[in-house]
Amino acid sequence: MDFFYEQIPQSIGKYKIESILGEGGMGRVYKAFDPDFRRFVALKIITVNSESSAKRFTVEMRTLAKLNHPHIIRIFDYGHMDHNYYFTMEYIEGKSLHDVIQEQELPVRDKVVIFHKITSAISYMHRRQIIHRDLKLANIMMKDGDTPVVMDFGLAKDLQQIQDITKTGDALGTLSYMSPEQLAAKKNINHRSDIYSLGVIFYEMLTKTHPHRGDTALELMYNVWKKKTLSPSAVDTNIPQKLSQICLVCLEKKAHRRYAKTAFLTEDLKLYLQQKLQKPRKPISYAIYALPLVIFAILFSGYFYTIQTTTYKIHRTTNTNAIRNKTV
Repeated sequence: MDFFYEQIPQSIGKYKIESILGEGGMGRVYKAFDPDFRRFVALKIITVNSESSAKRFTVEMRTLAKLNHPHIIRIFDYGHMDHNYYFTMEYIEGKSLHDVIQEQELPVRDKVVIFHKITSAISYMHRRQIIHRDLKLANIMMKDGDTPVVMDFGLAKDLQQIQDITKTGDALGTLSYMSPEQLAAKKNINHRSDIYSLGVIFYEMLTKTHPHRGDTALELMYNVWKKKTLSPSAVDTNIPQKLSQICLVCLEKKAHRRYAKTAFLTEDLKLYLQQKLQKPRKPISYAIYALPLVIFAILFSGYFYTIQTTTYKIHRTTNTNAIRNKTV
């Protein structure tokens, strides 16, 4: 039986299906009732019609099983029926962060508090060598009104694994949240791509708009690669400059110019909330590391030149004296 293409089933395994929570290209998410624990859960099911879809489902399940954080969705159970695979997660009664931002006028400080919680969850993931690769407002649910929970790990990647499901040339994710290198489908995507996506999320939380837009996918991609990012405080003058600066560090087009770690971003947000932030932490330029080497190379070359010159002069003087002695 194909649960994806048919109407809502009455049950899947032991779970009684209540309603559809969401639907995508690979499957559905249902609200379901667990009779054993007498609680509602979110049940995600896909129809496995290829090796890659099966692997991606397994990656999402195993990734979630490794994570235990108050701002990351919890996994409960998994199973399969015929060629349909499913797992159950914590059911969150609430709205996505996207809907909350668009529908409500939250104070700036409340937005920073929410974003700080999100970055703490992503920092926790990154310390465990896991990158999300599809961070966006719609993939964050608001639990109890003020607690963000990161969801949808279908594109997550464990950097400790040798193999990756995606191939070089595959640009997977949501275009408007993807980093320049992710849009270019570069092979070695790392945690700094997630940091860029966090920058887009923060930008949208502050301004209710995206840093880069386009009428077509190609125009959007070009703007992300080439167009200068307008400061959030230029979009809305009520946004503090320090928050704009934090956001712009995340949105640097060159990955090495963004925050070196998500933990540094989290720390800057914490300092801002404590009114102790002087200025956002920017990555140390490679030039600073290179400068001592350049100075050493110059001094060494000068020292080597001096030795060579002195040796030449001594050798020349010795030869001259020897010739004179022979002549006498």
